Amino acid sequence: ESRRGLALAEQAGELTLQCNFLSALGYLLELTGSPGEALKLYERTWDEAAQADNIGWQRMALMRKGFVQVKMNSLGQAQKTADKLRDFIEKGLNRPAIAFYDNLQGQIELRKKDYGRAIEYFRKALSVQTAQASGSMDAVYLEPLGTAYLLTDDLENARKTFEAIVSLTSGRM
Repeated sequence: ESRRGLALAEQAGELTLQCNFLSALGYLLELTGSPGEALKLYERTWDEAAQADNIGWQRMALMRKGFVQVKMNSLGQAQKTADKLRDFIEKGLNRPAIAFYDNLQGQIELRKKDYGRAIEYFRKALSVQTAQASGSMDAVYLEPLGTAYLLTDDLENARKTFEAIVSLTSGRM
């Protein structure tokens, strides 16, 4: 259905809708074990978002691309993507979006097994997100933080972090 939606959005010339469907397809490809194809779709999402002058989708495309690069263990590429994301956010007006960068950088540090730095980045991302009071992505930031605590054998903080996820309402997951 996402491919059909993408085709309809293309036919209508709706760039923002195209970004939505491209990103959804990319995510599905990530989940089903096709990271190379997902990367291509995120790059296309970036291009379409730039053409539509849609900063939100540009940020999302960079973040997802970086996550895929981390999963593929392409840490050098992931770092370049993270740096591009940070620079892009710092040039914009939505400074709290830096949480996207902090989360991606935390994922990179986690993969490099620098758990202390990963925890710092995840905490920073969570504090920025929490300060926004929307809480709509709390679980996205809490889950990797809990994982980092587990990997450092900090079981108490891991437990508290995972319990915080369980206590979220469905709208905040």
